[in-house]
Amino acid sequence: MWRIRRLHSLLLRLLSPKVVRLTFACKCFGSNNKQIDNRFQFFANKNPKKSFVLFHNQPEIFGYEMPPGRGTTTTLTTTQLYINISILSLGLNAVYVAYLVNSGHLYDTGKCWSSHVVLLLPAIELLKDLFVRKAFMLDGAARASLTSGITSTTGSSKNAKGTTKKSSPLGDSGGIVGIIFGSIVFYAFVCLILGAPLDQYEETVSLASVLTSLTIFPIVLFLGHTETMRLLFSESLELRSSLANGYLNLLKNNCIGVILGAWGASVVAPLDWDRPWQVYPVPNVVGAIAGAFGMNVFTLLSTTYFALTNDRRKRGMV
Repeated sequence: MWRIRRLHSLLLRLLSPKVVRLTFACKCFGSNNKQIDNRFQFFANKNPKKSFVLFHNQPEIFGYEMPPGRGTTTTLTTTQLYINISILSLGLNAVYVAYLVNSGHLYDTGKCWSSHVVLLLPAIELLKDLFVRKAFMLDGAARASLTSGITSTTGSSKNAKGTTKKSSPLGDSGGIVGIIFGSIVFYAFVCLILGAPLDQYEETVSLASVLTSLTIFPIVLFLGHTETMRLLFSESLELRSSLANGYLNLLKNNCIGVILGAWGASVVAPLDWDRPWQVYPVPNVVGAIAGAFGMNVFTLLSTTYFALTNDRRKRGMV
């Protein structure tokens, strides 16, 4: 009888947050305690998906801080994320522009109601989001307490009776559509204020759709509509892992490049060159894509430079 009670108490201590945090620390940074390692192995066997996501991808949920000198893995992963996403974005944008030029659809970018070329940009962002989630297993959920963090990661929540309740994909899709529609209306209003022709509605909507596809749409895909609203109407948004925060900063920087590129390309519109690519909104669309391209080039070069510099410093110190 006493053995059953001892086993029961061991299981309770095994699944408690304190033991889980300790097992995670010992497993990641080395431990000679075989009893703790066995507990970790038992928890991983019972909950393989949860243990992988929480222990390997999001240690910040448990409030565990990495000791000095142990942050190399996170830094390398962030560097790999920046480099991979930058290269992928450069390749996809280059292919998209080459398709527009070679197929003669460059001047159809202002005709969203009769041309499909504008719809290719959201498809590109979907591919990038899929790559990030599959390759780096990122989660766009915000930082929360231990209980809510575990619930969000497993994709379900429990009510007062203890039953599991999953989020509705239809409700989430409705929120995403609402944010995208509001973003298109906002960008169209800004374009009209900055001097867009009042009688060219289709062209203005096309430009607003391109700007939304390159700025708001990737963020909504990554965060969801709830966290996106928090990001738009708050000063900052802290995600669960530092890697997810780094990817969110990368998306913010791309937004800056897209907006600056679209705005800076307006300088060619009033010139009297009488070129077909000067017709509104072709230069603005090309400028937005060029702005995203330039920001990705800057991210790739700066990340590579700092990675090489840090590597040289470490070798010099050794």
